[in-house]
Amino acid sequence: MGETSPTIALPSPYPVVTLTVGRPSPPQQTTTLTATTRAESPTSAPATDAPTPTPILYTIQEGDTLLDIALNHGISLDTLRAANAGSDLGLLQIGQTIVIPSDSTITEPPSPTPLPLSIQPPTCYETRTGTTVCLGTIVNPHENAAGGVSVEVRLLRSGGESPLVEVATIEQSLILPGTLAPYRVVFDTPWSEFTGATAILRSADATFDSSILTLSVENQRVELVDGTFEVTAELENTSEGIAQPLRAIVTLQNEVGEVIGYRVAPLDDRALPPGGRYSLQVDLVPQVYPSTPLRVLIYAEARAV
Repeated sequence: MGETSPTIALPSPYPVVTLTVGRPSPPQQTTTLTATTRAESPTSAPATDAPTPTPILYTIQEGDTLLDIALNHGISLDTLRAANAGSDLGLLQIGQTIVIPSDSTITEPPSPTPLPLSIQPPTCYETRTGTTVCLGTIVNPHENAAGGVSVEVRLLRSGGESPLVEVATIEQSLILPGTLAPYRVVFDTPWSEFTGATAILRSADATFDSSILTLSVENQRVELVDGTFEVTAELENTSEGIAQPLRAIVTLQNEVGEVIGYRVAPLDDRALPPGGRYSLQVDLVPQVYPSTPLRVLIYAEARAV
């Protein structure tokens, strides 16, 4: 058994645990925000005789989210859900087959008028396998929740060479007012080959799936055991209806707000009545171990049944 951190419980809805280890309506104007970090160590109706389009069948892969699939096929999340109205999309399963409308063949471009959100510059780490993982956060400063959020991350090269580009869609269905959501992108190239990284807001709006509910987080505990942060909490359905748990996102930040790791934990689809509780337990290993106090944030969501 390794070092164990102090155990601290904080109130909902967005508890923050500090521990010491050995180490309104959207604004009218539109702004595209860019955050940068330097590399350091570490219609017309169709003709009546036109053939009926054949829908595309897509098989769910590891790491897929509905928002990823919708963006990659150039359709909205609502369109994708409508095409699969008879299927349970509450918790995607690897190997599950869903329908992609056949006229969606072009990747959706960045939202022309994204809701302005605040983007933290990505912090990038080189992994033991020689890949680069870039982590950051997006803050929603508005009075309304934000949905459909994606970020474009670029790794910059010296000498004016073209950057490497990846698009990150956040794991959360929405970002609540005044809160944040983490983003993550993985590149197959070592971080040492780049001079810096930049993040650009790609899409964000004030419309989202209205059936998504957030679960209250209570009785949070954090322990550091043999190099792993063990996080436990009680999730409560504070809505007036039945909720189907979907996922929890646990984010680790150092004292300056840099993301040093996060994990998405799928929740089983048991029905939670009003006031019902769900016990959460998540283990996380950070990219680096802080020598100063650490923040742990938990966001949990469900679908109204």
